[in-house]
Amino acid sequence: MKYQLLIALLGLSLVTAGAWGFVTDISGTWAFTIERATGPVHDETFVFKQASEKLTGTYSGMWFREQNVIGSVKGDQVVFSWDITTDGGGKRPPTVTFVGKLESPSKMTGTVEVPYCVEGQNCKWTATKKK
Repeated sequence: MKYQLLIALLGLSLVTAGAWGFVTDISGTWAFTIERATGPVHDETFVFKQASEKLTGTYSGMWFREQNVIGSVKGDQVVFSWDITTDGGGKRPPTVTFVGKLESPSKMTGTVEVPYCVEGQNCKWTATKKK
């Protein structure tokens, strides 16, 4: 009887832990490689700070200089973006949105639609955590 109770409690604790799910914390510096279908590969850097599912951070790279990033991490899915602005501060479309999947705590892959990708297509990206 003791063993049956122990097994039942262990099973219940595993089901409860699985039902809550766990969020992988991607806080830190990430090296991104963005591949264009018709052009060169671009290396970019993101620094993320994560609080629960909420994601904030910064982007720095050749194409968009520095940008503030917002997004979310839900399970193994990650989404983050920023609005492109003109030098005068006025908004112009589109919003740059990265959609991806956490392959491991130190690797992500996904797609992004940005002005320098071929129209109607998304560029592919891979990212590796540096710190």
